[in-house]
Amino acid sequence: MGFDSERLIVSSSKFSVSSKKQKYSSNNVGSSTAVPDQKISNSGNLKYQNIGAQKDVKGNDISSLTPSLFPSSPCDSRKRLFHLPSISSNEGNVPADNFCNLYPTPKSCNNYRSILSFGNIYRTSNPVNDVSGINGKMGLGAPEPSQSSKNVLGFGGCNYGHGSIIKGVKNVENLSNNVCEVAGSKALAEKAPSRIVPHFDSVEKFKNAGNQEYRRGRYMEAISYYDKAIALNCHNAACHNNKAAALAGLGKFTEAVGECLQSINYDPSYSRAHYRLGTLYTRLGHVNEGKWHFKQSGHDLGSEAMQRLLHIEVHLTNMQKAIEVQDWDHVLKESNLCIEAGADASNQVLAAKAESLLKLHRAKEALQFLMVVKNLEESKSRKSSEEAQCLLIIETQINLYLGRFKEGVLAAEQAVNLLSNSESLMWLRKARGVADARKAGNEFYKTGKYLEACSMYGQGLQHDPTNCVLLCNRAACRSKLGKWKVAIDDCNAALRNRPDYSKALLRRAYSNARLERWEESLRDYSVLSKEMPGDHVIADALLQVQMEMKKTKGACAYNIEL
Repeated sequence: MGFDSERLIVSSSKFSVSSKKQKYSSNNVGSSTAVPDQKISNSGNLKYQNIGAQKDVKGNDISSLTPSLFPSSPCDSRKRLFHLPSISSNEGNVPADNFCNLYPTPKSCNNYRSILSFGNIYRTSNPVNDVSGINGKMGLGAPEPSQSSKNVLGFGGCNYGHGSIIKGVKNVENLSNNVCEVAGSKALAEKAPSRIVPHFDSVEKFKNAGNQEYRRGRYMEAISYYDKAIALNCHNAACHNNKAAALAGLGKFTEAVGECLQSINYDPSYSRAHYRLGTLYTRLGHVNEGKWHFKQSGHDLGSEAMQRLLHIEVHLTNMQKAIEVQDWDHVLKESNLCIEAGADASNQVLAAKAESLLKLHRAKEALQFLMVVKNLEESKSRKSSEEAQCLLIIETQINLYLGRFKEGVLAAEQAVNLLSNSESLMWLRKARGVADARKAGNEFYKTGKYLEACSMYGQGLQHDPTNCVLLCNRAACRSKLGKWKVAIDDCNAALRNRPDYSKALLRRAYSNARLERWEESLRDYSVLSKEMPGDHVIADALLQVQMEMKKTKGACAYNIEL
């Protein structure tokens, strides 16, 4: 049997009886003598009023009872009673008017005022541990509560023993589990510890909160909750797996792979982590790793996930063969098929597509594609790898091709910082050599030193012989020096590597006009006029070439409208 979960107040270290009519009961004594009206002072000492002749359960005269630390009966619950100061005098920073809510006494004492029997236990609505400032002192003589207590322990007479339970009292269960004993004056001095949330419940609470945020698409908030759960239990495989899902939602596939590996490390048979890792490797283009984890998760070759991975494997093989023979059209086709099949985060595939666009003279399109790739979260969180370095090298080539030398040097430096090897160092030397040569050559050209400028551009071409910008700049210097034929040669070399390079086309048209090659010059100026219809310089040059051709062969022969 025991009491309910409400906290009980014990006025002393032993138990006694307080009811509407207080009695001293005994199996040997059939009659009982009621305790007359007593007055209890609110001061720190108990005073017993000697009112009439009274007897205890053994028939001893207690008419002139005085406080005693050692009662005569060995079974008396008043044994070792100390005089306690009263809280009603505002000791311990507890207001006197609020004490009635903290330590109520039975309301059923209609004919007795403020009686608190020795050792009685009364139920309160407010736990003792929530009361601050009592400092180990329990007051007596508290105001009356709203109702009487139903949970009463025996007085502890000889036949009941200390703290015996009076027969007939209801709602008394599991006494040993719910009764809080207060021993001595230091019983309430120690502050009760706050409720500690169980370890398992805390982890589950954070994990469930993270799952709710994940379902709402709020991946950063979900990761925050998963991190809190992992901080409480770093070996929880489910939390690592769920965090991997949120990271994948943000596009951070490499970090998601790390969380899945942690999950499998703590639980090698966790099929969900194996399956998620297989899907991540699919998007990263790691075919062999993806196959292994799909098998560990219970998916055979006939499953949809495995079939998708096999399709990616076929396209990757075809792409590599096309790269070996430099069939850039086929490389572009296979790389697009890989991305469509699901390998949209593979650095190998993305680099192959960008390189094929560059080789097909679609450098601007390739640069736009790389800028989109760089803005992805996966690129921002990318760690050291050869595939990531390959993307930066392709970016260096595109920038040099388009004459963006500063950006090319920056991309080459990032490639070296990511992974320093012979290839990255070679492209860094090339980018810096081309950039320095153009800068020095431009300074000479502005001051009219065309020969020195031509020499500097030539030094830059030693690092990158097919660089369109340096070839075109050297053609401009040679035009200024009257070397029209070699200027045309530089323009032709530049246009072979970049057919849409308008500057090289313009300088070739000008050089052909100086050599009175009117047909070649007219052809180039006509193309430029269509590309830049609002350019007055090109329009005037085209008109002048037409007039020269009229003078030479006549207007009717070529049907030219002047």
